Amino acid sequence: MVRFIRYIILIALLQVVAGTFLSYAQSFTSASGIVKDSITGEPLPFVSVYFDGSTIGAMTDDNGTFTLQNNQGYTKLAAASLGYDTKFIDLKPGKKNDNLEVLLKPTAFEISEVVVKPKREKYTRKDNPAVELIKKVIAHKNDNRIEAKPEYQTEVYEKLSLSLDNFNPNLDKNKFLKKFKFIKNYLDTSEFNGKPILTVSVRENLSDFYYRKSPKAEKTIVRAKRMQGIDKTLDDGGGITSNPGRDFQEYQYFR
Repeated sequence: MVRFIRYIILIALLQVVAGTFLSYAQSFTSASGIVKDSITGEPLPFVSVYFDGSTIGAMTDDNGTFTLQNNQGYTKLAAASLGYDTKFIDLKPGKKNDNLEVLLKPTAFEISEVVVKPKREKYTRKDNPAVELIKKVIAHKNDNRIEAKPEYQTEVYEKLSLSLDNFNPNLDKNKFLKKFKFIKNYLDTSEFNGKPILTVSVRENLSDFYYRKSPKAEKTIVRAKRMQGIDKTLDDGGGITSNPGRDFQEYQYFR
């Protein structure tokens, strides 16, 4: 009889314990899935995912996935991230809510129109150092002219370059130019448009110029002269003889 009573009590305890575990297991609500951008569809890492109204939450991993569970009766999931609207999802209580796809919508910011107008400063010549400098330059322009000096000596460098732009380097198709094979030695490329050019003439002069005001006298002594190009080749063969003369004149700042 005593054993029978103990057996009944043991069965009752087992039923209570089993019922407690069953109730405990059924009260768990879990959620797992991935958080994505609603526009691009790209997974969003480091998004805060939590049960609304609780302190139970986690961050999505590098792939945007998450896993959460609770047994405190929270059945609404929330996902929040900077730059996105918070998304809420109702879960099935006491169930495994797997393979959830949470799409976060980017927050729309409205920026009001702003017109920026710079304050126009009134121009004044008073106490303007640039204006004062120009006034002094104009006032002494006669003194600063190089002809005002009693005498002077200067080194003069002149360079004259003549080229044919957009030159066709295929000489074999030209009955006249194909006779002059040396032309290929003077082909170059333009620095402006990258097209082939033919250097016809490059002339350089280096000289010393002497000037005396009274009695007036001028003298030029050529120290060096160089000529390159097709005309140099033809000139060496006796085909061309030319003198470009003074192709550059002195520039006067105070005229």
